[in-house]
This record gives sequence, structure tokens and C-alpha cells, in this order.
Amino acid sequence: MSNLETAAQRVLTPLILDEPGTIALEDQAAIATWVQKTALTAMLLSSKEQRENGYGLAPSEYRALYERRELVQPLDFSQFWVGRFEGVKGFSAVRVTPLTVRIPGFPEPPLPQGYAMTIVLGALLLHGVRFTTPGLQADTKTELGMPPLWPSETSVMWPAGQTCTEKSLLALADGGTLRATGGEVRLQPWSHAAHLPQSDFENGAIKVPALCRKHDIYYPAALLHESHQGRFYAFMTSCECSAYLIRTDSDRIRFRAAGEPHGRGRTRPARLFPGSPFTPAALTNNSVQPCPRAIRWPRVSSSVDPAGTVGAMRSGVHLGDQLRRPGMTP
Repeated sequence: MSNLETAAQRVLTPLILDEPGTIALEDQAAIATWVQKTALTAMLLSSKEQRENGYGLAPSEYRALYERRELVQPLDFSQFWVGRFEGVKGFSAVRVTPLTVRIPGFPEPPLPQGYAMTIVLGALLLHGVRFTTPGLQADTKTELGMPPLWPSETSVMWPAGQTCTEKSLLALADGGTLRATGGEVRLQPWSHAAHLPQSDFENGAIKVPALCRKHDIYYPAALLHESHQGRFYAFMTSCECSAYLIRTDSDRIRFRAAGEPHGRGRTRPARLFPGSPFTPAALTNNSVQPCPRAIRWPRVSSSVDPAGTVGAMRSGVHLGDQLRRPGMTP
């Protein structure tokens, strides 16, 4: 696999730096395999306990990719595209989202049938899809018109297609721009992963379901107003089952069980209550502290639910680096 890192560094570095370039046909299989390997590695950021409970990708995906290490090709029924990202300088992220193949008139399948992979490194955007259920694969394209990286029959000129921005990145990462090229088949994020628990406004505070799913936790509504102003906070709270480390973000909070080892706590985003603006109140809780930097988009995030949602996103991914386990310390 070290050859993949070497190829990725050689081919992708100019694109990461926003320098126009070309991905030669003979390099495309290695780059597509690197994207898939990196996405699978990101899923290992979860703890062993989480993976045993169904979080992340199936072990068969890792075995299949390892068995193809000499072939240097991504897994069968995979497609990849390459595009340009425009956002905060130095931003980088990895995200994997489970997908279902939807046919009009039929209910959503109980389990995902594929997954979307998205990697952002500087100005470079790499996007892919892998179908895991035999017979349900579909030829796919993206609405952004990004050129195909794999499979492909020609060299890829970069940049090409519509530029992806911070505003449109989350929708793309969740498979929102993928379209099957034939018939009425649709690709959609698996609802258990995409539909996050909604918070509520109660007695002057924001109420959010706790990780234990038995209780609710509360935090000052003033923090919601602060997040709308681009100011984010980290603080401690608890329910009857556990203490939690909470971190606010622009449209959600992220929290993990504080008693678990650093980076192995269960983390999950929850949508912020979308009601009318609140008047800022004095933050009397001394445990509430502002984050040292403003974050426009999730610097670290992962999602977990009873059905085993897959999804991870972090900043600071560099070619050749090992992905470190995510923590919630600001």
C-alpha cells in the first residue's frame, strides 16, 4: 500500500495546491484505489466496541481491498470522480455515507446497499461510490459534471466541472449529487444515517437526546445564538447515565461520553433547534468555554446510531500521514 501513497503524493500534490494539472490514464487506478483505501481507513477511527456494534463498513470490504493489493484497482462496482473545492484555506476532510438504491413505489431497504466516499485536500475534491449489493449497481454521474477518474479511458484534465463550495460540500458528501444514468433508480443516503435527531426548545434551554437514548440533556439557548454568529463553545454536562463533552457548531452540536478514553468516546451530531433568534443571556455556567478558533464547517465529526451509521470527517489529513483518532477537545 505504500506505493499508493507515493503515487498519490506525486500526482495529487499540485492539484491540492490549486495548480492545474493532469491525471494520466496509467495513474488513475492507483489514485482511485488510494481514495478507497483512505476512506476505509477513516472508518477505523471508531473504537473496536463501536465496530463490533455495527458502526462503520463491513469487514468484508477491508478483506476484499487487501486481496486486490497486487492488482492496484478499487473494488468492483466502484466509480470515482475528481473535482475542485473552494473554501477555507488548508481545509481537509474525509466522509463516508451509506446509500440505498431506491426504486419508486418500494420502501427503503432495511440496510444500505453502498456508500459514498468524499475526500477534500486543499483545492482537490475526490468523490466516489461503491455498490455492495450484487445486482444493484448502477452507472452513475454527478450533477457537478466532475470528470470520471475511474473507470476512465482517457487522461483527466484538472480542474474541470463545477467547483464545489463549503455550502454544497455536505450535500455532495451525503450522495446528494449522485444520479443513476438510466431508468428511475435513485441513490439516496440511508435515512438512519442522514436523519439526525432534532433538538427542541424547552423552558428557555435547548433539549437534545443524550447518547444513551434514555434521557435528554440541556444547554443554554444563548449558545444557539452564539453559533449563529460564528462563535462556538465546548462544555460539560451529564444525564443519569454518563457525563458528556459538548461542542457547538454552526448547525448542530457534537458530543461524546466524557468518561471514555480520548478519541474513543461515542460521538454523534444533533441538529440545532431551528426556531426564531434568542436574546443572548449571560453564560453563568463556568464550565462553558469558547473554542480558541472559529470553525465554519465540522473540523471533527462522526455519527453513530443504533443501526450503525457510517460517517467521519476531520481536518488535517495529509498525504502519507496516518489518520489520528478524533477527539472533541477544542
